[in-house]
Amino acid sequence: MDLFFVRHGQTVGNVSGIAGLDPPMTETGVRQINQAAARLAREGITHLYCSPLYRALQTVDLLRQTLPLDPVISPVFCETWGTAWNARTAPELRDLFPWANLPASLGEGRWWPQTAETAEEINLRARQALGILEERHRDTEDRVCLIGHIEFGRILFHHLLGLNSNRSVTFTFRNASFSHVRWFGDARKIIVSLNDVHHLPEELWTI
Repeated sequence: MDLFFVRHGQTVGNVSGIAGLDPPMTETGVRQINQAAARLAREGITHLYCSPLYRALQTVDLLRQTLPLDPVISPVFCETWGTAWNARTAPELRDLFPWANLPASLGEGRWWPQTAETAEEINLRARQALGILEERHRDTEDRVCLIGHIEFGRILFHHLLGLNSNRSVTFTFRNASFSHVRWFGDARKIIVSLNDVHHLPEELWTI
């Protein structure tokens, strides 16, 4: 499979520096994703994944105009959780995104943790996320796009590439950036691109 990790567009939280409030995208973020949509269409994406966080679903909502795929939505793909961070309930998300096929595991009330995740929990979740993708797409020609988050993306790439998690090697992902990995059936991976924003004008390069 070809795996495309695409970070969501710029959010109000990215600008303010205040994390954990499940913020919407800014006008700049919307412009970034509109630019990214054309590139995704050219890449021939066949499968789409995202978290149930607002910024991820808002990104998919914009992409649906040129990429009419029903995403697999799962909390396993969420950003790493900090203390007292927030999200939106399934009823709130259904009102905002009626097309979204939300997993039953979200229930109708609070589904997100009340305390920060431990490093062990984050690493376990990263392995679970990669396990889902491998089980469904290993040894195929599928072109899979995961709309992701910066901190969880870093952990995910450590596990994907078999790197030590002590962060002696780290990754960064700009808003609406593309990171493309070719994942072979024998578990070999080839990095095609990392944090690629050449589809965006320079004034839309943000973190």
